[in-house]
Amino acid sequence: MSDEPIDEQRPVLERPALWWMAGLLLILIPILVMAQQRPADLPPPLAHLPNFELVDQEARTVRGEDLQGQVVVLDFIFTRCPDVCPIMSSRMARLAKRLKRMRLKGHPITLVSVSVDPDYDTPSVLSLYADRFEADSNRWRFLTGPQEEIDSLLGALMLAAVVDPNMNDDGGVPTIAHSQRFVLIDASGGVRAFYAPHAGETDQLVGGIRALVVEEVGTSR
Repeated sequence: MSDEPIDEQRPVLERPALWWMAGLLLILIPILVMAQQRPADLPPPLAHLPNFELVDQEARTVRGEDLQGQVVVLDFIFTRCPDVCPIMSSRMARLAKRLKRMRLKGHPITLVSVSVDPDYDTPSVLSLYADRFEADSNRWRFLTGPQEEIDSLLGALMLAAVVDPNMNDDGGVPTIAHSQRFVLIDASGGVRAFYAPHAGETDQLVGGIRALVVEEVGTSR
């Protein structure tokens, strides 16, 4: 055994084994992060976005055909909703900020929130609601219009909204049971997946968006 004294003051990272481990971590961490963010496998279209005509928070007409060529994340909300809608819109706002930071090869991503309470949710009401969530009106459209148009859109997307007039609260706000899912729609109008407004599923939604961007880039070559 060597009689050479051990230098206990020697910096930890000067020890060769620990230098090797630190270098390995620097290599592995980016790989693990990329693995978590890799594009998800998406099924073929489950349904298709129909043609419709509604107006947004700035009273601009929006048709189904206007969303062609864009990846769309769509949900259904109403501004008087006391519980789940603010949560959904908060998630959508976080998604908007996250997408702004992501590199998506310039591919347009549009967020769409459709009111299921169109008689109350006029463009001006939706504009105030959009301001509450700091929505960019060019990237996040809040839509309203004839009830039959909204019902048709819900049906085409295999979703529903039901008003229960017997369960109004003291403030006269209707109870509307409606879909709480985010709908991921590809650039051809195909419905590719549904996601709940939870943190874990929001991560999966981002993976789905990445997958569609990769898919669109591949088909455009």
